[in-house]
Amino acid sequence: MKTLSRLKRAFACGVTAVALVGGLTSQAQAAPAAPVDKTCGTPAVPGGGNCMTSLITSAFDMIKLMRGAANANKLDNAEFTQSTATKLSQKFPGFNVLVFKTVGTDLYDTEWFTNEHKADMKGVLFDTTYKLNHFMDKDKKEPSGYDKFRIWVFQGESTFRNRGDGGYMNWAFVGNDGDSVKKEPWTCRSGTARPYKCDGDVRTLHFPARSGYGARTGSLTPDSAPGNHACLDVSGNGSANGTPVQMWECNGGDAQRWTYNGYKLRAANGKCLDLADNRAANGNKLQIWDCLEIPGQRWHMSPSGGLRHLTDLDDRSKDVCVDDYSGRTANGSSVVAWACGSDSNRDAPNQNWAWGGTPPTTNPTNPTNPTTPGNGADVYLKLDNGLGALPVSGSAGASVVPGIRGGNESKWKLTPAGGGRYRITSSYGLDLTESSGYMAELQPWSNSSKQKWELFGVGNGRVQIRISDDDCLAHDSDFKQLGVWTCKRGWQQEWVLESTSGGVITPGGGGGTPVDPKDPKPPTGGGASIPTERPLFLKLSNGLGATAPNETASWGAPILGGLLGYKGSTWTVKRLGGDRYRIVNDLGYNLTENPDTYVAEQQAWGDTSNQKWQFVSLGNGKYRIQIDDDNCLTHDSDHKQLGVWTCEGGWKQEWSLQLH
Repeated sequence: MKTLSRLKRAFACGVTAVALVGGLTSQAQAAPAAPVDKTCGTPAVPGGGNCMTSLITSAFDMIKLMRGAANANKLDNAEFTQSTATKLSQKFPGFNVLVFKTVGTDLYDTEWFTNEHKADMKGVLFDTTYKLNHFMDKDKKEPSGYDKFRIWVFQGESTFRNRGDGGYMNWAFVGNDGDSVKKEPWTCRSGTARPYKCDGDVRTLHFPARSGYGARTGSLTPDSAPGNHACLDVSGNGSANGTPVQMWECNGGDAQRWTYNGYKLRAANGKCLDLADNRAANGNKLQIWDCLEIPGQRWHMSPSGGLRHLTDLDDRSKDVCVDDYSGRTANGSSVVAWACGSDSNRDAPNQNWAWGGTPPTTNPTNPTNPTTPGNGADVYLKLDNGLGALPVSGSAGASVVPGIRGGNESKWKLTPAGGGRYRITSSYGLDLTESSGYMAELQPWSNSSKQKWELFGVGNGRVQIRISDDDCLAHDSDFKQLGVWTCKRGWQQEWVLESTSGGVITPGGGGGTPVDPKDPKPPTGGGASIPTERPLFLKLSNGLGATAPNETASWGAPILGGLLGYKGSTWTVKRLGGDRYRIVNDLGYNLTENPDTYVAEQQAWGDTSNQKWQFVSLGNGKYRIQIDDDNCLTHDSDHKQLGVWTCEGGWKQEWSLQLH
């Protein structure tokens, strides 16, 4: 297929004059840490509560009041900017602060001023944007436009480059320990449809790492756990990105040791508690992931102990919390994101977390053996008919059959093998292996792909044990060799991981998509991780997504990389068989490749090959959407028609499926 030719962009050139005036540079001392129990590990907050969310909420309230006063009194930018930075530094004495004007508009809301900048902020406590009216004529009642300010409060070592107007009315900062100025070229209005070249002074600020609030390390247990015996636990103490968290009886192990610094919750293995795909939906997966500066890893403890994800900084009722689903604290119980508490923001008991967690008393002659995949403890692989996976002997090549479980020979150990997969080792020391004849047998460990299994949650404490996205460990007949066959719904492919000391282990969803424990959507074969028959956005990493050009777009209209949330931007994926899908928008039209121009448009369903799409998983919840093996749905320019071009990799061909 020929690559689609593209129109050359016209570039306009201009020069921005830069005035450098120092912002606030006072350095505040870090507040001392205070000993806490069911708290955030932070100093007391004036006015009640001693948790970070109270402090953040009061900071937002303060900014809103200042903005309201500035708008009412027609104050200029300088007073708002400098006053905001000063008051925030007083409220957060152990943090750096930066207030920066990014955009200014005229009377007709046309952007006439853009402050080019590059922010590399680390340890961000919050990052928000506020609009402030400006009045060129103080006697007029209506504003002459507005200015947009971005406000950061952050703790880590950070760098900020200001390429625009550095006047004191446009920015203010607290905590920097050095800056430099040099003349260099850059692209003005970068990321827009009409960029142009600039050349001028660039001021670089360096902010040192600050102590912020004292970190707290320990285990976390919910109110709903009788006697505080259940703790937040990393499944199998795994370190692979995407490893789910769960409830497990408190045992003081590394899988239950967390460090909290007021905005991140870090596991003992160095990974951070992460909201999968930053999707604030009930039942969304909670997992561990490499620690990144992203909203999905910012958690704040409310006065009641709720670990809250701040979904909408202006509307706290939209927050989601870390939730031990339905207050279930048995080993392996699900921990998910769920809407926080009541309108009064008093989180539900199963969303309240306390530091500590008391391990249950054990009998020295018969100690409790807390079992979780990967900690070296034994499990049975159990079917609904009561039988379990059982080797017929301890020899290499021995068949694995569904047999009577309970004996030593029916015990298995699950060990993380990387990439979200597990090695499953029998009590004989040999590993569960897919044979060349697609059957289950024992073989010595060889690090083969035929020995690395995925645990794919299908709800109700059951998992499919997959060797690939399409093939599952399957029961055919009692006491006959287990097969490794095409994944489909049914108890013959659904296993319970039963602790040999009692209890059920639920490792969590698989295939890159979590299973909602309150509304499980069971897989139905290849591509099971694709949510079908559910409204969703096809979203890019720049925040835009596949959408019709307007809400009344008709047959043949182009599909753009545009704003989400409007009619024409919501899609439903419908399975066609095999690995192909039909993708229908809320206007009733189908995503279609124009065979003559190789662009994406909407058409009535014609059951043609240019309307049958394939999803190729790239990991981390992202997919290529392909019309064939070589050509992918591709973003070229914001708000321009999407193409169907040669698959080359990169974010412009990587789509996430965000449930709507």
